[in-house]
Amino acid sequence: MNDTHSEAMEVTGTYVYTRNSFDCTYLVGQDPVWGLASNKLTLINNIKMKMSVIFGVVHMSMGIFIKGTNAVYNRDYATLITEVVAGYIILWGLFGWMDALIIAKWFHRIDIEDTTQVPGEKYYYDSESEAGDNFVGAMAGDLENQRAPSVINIMIVMIFSFCQPKGVQEQWVGYIPDGDQNKQFEIALVLLVLVVVFVPVMLLVKPMIFLATHSDEPAQDEIEFTDIRNGDGGGIQSVQSRNGGAYQAVGNGEDISKGDELIQKRENEMKSLDQQLKDMGHHESHTFGEYFIH
Repeated sequence: MNDTHSEAMEVTGTYVYTRNSFDCTYLVGQDPVWGLASNKLTLINNIKMKMSVIFGVVHMSMGIFIKGTNAVYNRDYATLITEVVAGYIILWGLFGWMDALIIAKWFHRIDIEDTTQVPGEKYYYDSESEAGDNFVGAMAGDLENQRAPSVINIMIVMIFSFCQPKGVQEQWVGYIPDGDQNKQFEIALVLLVLVVVFVPVMLLVKPMIFLATHSDEPAQDEIEFTDIRNGDGGGIQSVQSRNGGAYQAVGNGEDISKGDELIQKRENEMKSLDQQLKDMGHHESHTFGEYFIH
């Protein structure tokens, strides 16, 4: 987009691009002549907001893809199905569909310069009721522009009205396929049903698998060990003491021997503990609450 820090940049050689017909559009990006319009800020913010939504969905899709590769590498097929596949369906069924509507609307052609009179359509002015002769005939370009709904309104009808437009909404034009609103809401209904089905799949399946495959017994990853300072017998109060910067054994010969055995025993226990901690690093231990939250 040729707009940097809200300053339009001319890339065709002429600041004002002369529009000779409906098919005549600016070559690259946004026509800088919009900088002279009173609604410039509204237009620019609209474009930037829609671009942010598109990039956001692309970014989240990349994150889910990376999670999928990790699940395949770790052979965690439960995560692959319940989080990656379900996540893609939910993401694309709602926000991906919204991105598709945004792009389709950009390609929807509306000739606002079409002044053809539309039979049976009237616009009343200076009156709150449609009565009297204070009206003008509707023009095709203006009428088509008014019947082109915003993407957010389409999403509201999709979710809150369950793809059932009512009243004025029935006169809207569709974007996917172009001009056919009925087909558009049929597609939206299928996507909405898939989203409703896969939301509980993502939230509940893995916690249910966890409950079915794990007992209430204490986790095997818990390690118990005693403090070396407590000792195993009451006959040794201190194995070593500090004497002039050097260590010196304290006690009779039998106590010293028992102390050496105790130290060796504790060293072996610490080595075993270290190995167990390394082995635990290869897999994660979760509780039901952690599974449900994540």
